[in-house]
Amino acid sequence: MTLPLKRRTASIACSVALATLLAACGKSDNPDQLVSDARQYMAKGEEKAALIQLKNAAAKKPTDGEVRLLLGQLYNDMNDAVSAEKELRRARALGIAETRLRVELAEALMTQSQPQRVLDELKDTPAPTAAVWTLRGRAHLDLGQRDAARDAFDAALKAAPNDADALLGRARHALMTGDAADANALVAKALASRPTHIDALMFEAELLRAANKDSAAVAVYDKVLAQKPQHAMAHLMKAHIAIGDGKYDQAKAELDAVRKATPRSLALFYAQARLDYVQGRYRQALDAVQAVLSTAPKHMPSVLMAGAIQYALGATAQAEQHFRNYLEFQPDNLYARKMLAATQLKTGNPDEMKAVLAPALKAAPNDAELYLIAGNGAMQRKDYGQAAGYFGQARAIAPGAADTHTALGVAAMMQNRNDDAIAELSKAVAIDAKAERPAALLVNVYLRQKDYAKAMAAVRQLQQQKPGSALASNLEGAVNLGLRNLPAARASFEKALTLDPAYWQAAENLAQLDLNAKKPEAAKQQFKNFIARNKNNLPAQLALANLEMAQGHRVEATKALEQAQRDHPEALQPGVLLAGQYMYNGERERALKLARALQVSHPAEPDVIDLVGQIHFANGDYDAALESYSKLAAVRPNSAVAHYRVAQSYMAQGKGPSAAASLKRSLAIEPEYRDAQLAQATLDIGNGAYDAAIATARRMQAKPDGKVLGLALEGDVLRAQNKPAAAAKAYEQALGISDAATMLIKMVVALSVAGQEQEANTRLAAWLDKHPKEALDVRLYLGNSARASDLARQSLPHFEAALALAPRNVQALTGLAWAMQGVKDSRALGHAEQAYKLAPEDGVVLDTLGWILVERGDTARAVPLLRKAAEKMPQAMAVRYHLGAALAKAGDRDSARKELTPLAQAPNFSDAAAVRGLLQQL
Repeated sequence: MTLPLKRRTASIACSVALATLLAACGKSDNPDQLVSDARQYMAKGEEKAALIQLKNAAAKKPTDGEVRLLLGQLYNDMNDAVSAEKELRRARALGIAETRLRVELAEALMTQSQPQRVLDELKDTPAPTAAVWTLRGRAHLDLGQRDAARDAFDAALKAAPNDADALLGRARHALMTGDAADANALVAKALASRPTHIDALMFEAELLRAANKDSAAVAVYDKVLAQKPQHAMAHLMKAHIAIGDGKYDQAKAELDAVRKATPRSLALFYAQARLDYVQGRYRQALDAVQAVLSTAPKHMPSVLMAGAIQYALGATAQAEQHFRNYLEFQPDNLYARKMLAATQLKTGNPDEMKAVLAPALKAAPNDAELYLIAGNGAMQRKDYGQAAGYFGQARAIAPGAADTHTALGVAAMMQNRNDDAIAELSKAVAIDAKAERPAALLVNVYLRQKDYAKAMAAVRQLQQQKPGSALASNLEGAVNLGLRNLPAARASFEKALTLDPAYWQAAENLAQLDLNAKKPEAAKQQFKNFIARNKNNLPAQLALANLEMAQGHRVEATKALEQAQRDHPEALQPGVLLAGQYMYNGERERALKLARALQVSHPAEPDVIDLVGQIHFANGDYDAALESYSKLAAVRPNSAVAHYRVAQSYMAQGKGPSAAASLKRSLAIEPEYRDAQLAQATLDIGNGAYDAAIATARRMQAKPDGKVLGLALEGDVLRAQNKPAAAAKAYEQALGISDAATMLIKMVVALSVAGQEQEANTRLAAWLDKHPKEALDVRLYLGNSARASDLARQSLPHFEAALALAPRNVQALTGLAWAMQGVKDSRALGHAEQAYKLAPEDGVVLDTLGWILVERGDTARAVPLLRKAAEKMPQAMAVRYHLGAALAKAGDRDSARKELTPLAQAPNFSDAAAVRGLLQQL
């Protein structure tokens, strides 16, 4: 469907320079003379000059309804429907009769793609004319009400048998119902009645376009422009044809011509969106299409275009909603159905995708692309047999298409049918020797078989066909890696980058070579060099951030992610990763602020729902976390991660059976999902089912990617069985593989419990010497351990070191504030205030700041903070003591006794004696 065309015709005179127009338009200040001049300009087709005169007349006589009516008619002629509606409604308010403006107003609404409002405007029209019936027919047609549309057009033709507009309406109806022959006959009849009827000529061109006769269509558009050089839609249609032909400069010239005449035209915004989209300017395309949808939310081509743009931007939730909206209007549109299916594939919903494709597969059983999409859905469900079946049907329909053989090759690879994969991929390469994907996959199969000679032969064949292919050089490097010829591999990857400086995979491979050689700084430089050559390259920016994190450089990693998010504000991934990084840094308030911003821009995006849940979970709000994760599981029912997140929340709430049910669903989807395995083992440990937990640990250890986690889990089971020395040995084995801070801490705790304090301290000192920049978790552990023993002075250097590594870390700030207060350092309050600014809802932060304020005598501020801390941590006796002491100091003895009395006899409360002493004073 295209935007509605204008119905009026006018003869065109030669164009006049703007300066001349302005001079001509300044001859009279008399409103009547200005209107008379405007009518003359309109008769000659000089719309800009007419507009100037009418605007001047309206300024002189703002309450003249006739001027407003003329302005509305002129704006309709100029395709500025928004301004037309505005002026026509003013004319109505100023007393212009409905019979004179009703059709004009309906025309403006049609141009804005608001067919229901057209029907509402025209529903009570007495004795409808052919024009009214025709507009009703067009509105019904736009609403997909084909029978009602035909009845309206028939009524129009009954009133005026040769009415060109009514004939055109019937022609459109015929085209929409698939009767192209009748459509052509009807438009021919309309042109026989009025050979210069511009809308009839425009529809004739539309029919030619539908018949793939673009050159003939352009000739008809030129006929229109010969009559009316400023005809916006003719320029726009020529622009659309130029876009389809890849003639973007020509398309831009046509759009510039429209922009000069009608800069606010919705059709112009739509065409500009399409031009930006095909040139990869997705953000600009989105701005343009949203300009249409803000005024005409039911303009279905723009709805479809918005879906395609959002898909390209990675905003899959918005894309899916647009495609669904479009399919509600036009359920038979194959492109929209394919795009919705592709979006659901991207979001990991292959089951929903299967349902979406089902009617299309029935309606278009000979569409090979549909079977390829269906096969990809089966691949995502890991039903490789069904995938091969779909791909086989695609091959039967299009045996000469390389894509079908490539897809079958991939399915065979996933089933480890390497010979079948080689056969299909070889056919794909034979069909299209220059196609890079099947050639790359073929090389990968040979590499899998360690048949390096055939792999290199396939590379050489691709290099022959595409001498400048960066991918071919990259594949050559992969083969050389297999041959363990590292210098040759590096040379191949470097050649790939020389051929294409923007070829990310080659830079990534060079960095991996450096990492394998234990040269992380060289790898980092590879990423930085690539970013310098390819400004704001997102994959490289994220890789740099990941490497910084792998090295334990949290500050640098955070800066890298912040830069990526600034450079790509429309992309979801850097925002989600940055919010996660803030959480990891302990900067919960910043994480929450960013997550809320992402919720506004991507409200239905699963990754954002997940992120919000994680933040609630980290903040101890398990009910809110469960709500978010339940939404996530509903959106992604086949996601092992989503069901694991739900289980996490249940575990935090102490609801073991519910957690077990969610973990069962998670592991049914992905049996080797490590987080779910660990969570299930944790439940088993809590239930005393140690044998089951050990069995899980051993299964994990048997897999290369699960060995470290499996050893750590075995250590956890042994700790739970009160076997700390044996647990320490399991952790030590894991530490020998990963050398991670978390594993060190587990081992040190086990050694300490086993009475091997000296060994624990030796291990800590050695690890800290080796990893000074990666020691945040270890420093926080040491600081908090000293804090638990009320050793402020011993904790101080550890919290200071932690803060140096992560200047905005809430744990470090809070711990340092507590330690400094313990040694009477006046800087304590400043650190506590900074922590409170970063995490004003954190119970530990509230308690720390509140207690420092109590000790400084500021009970007015301390009491509300400590009340809030007690609400957040109702089981924390130390917080209750601090609140009671604050109330006592503030003179509220009754409230103080209420808080303190239950604590006086509490077992295992280190401050019980202090509480009793305070109660005696009260």
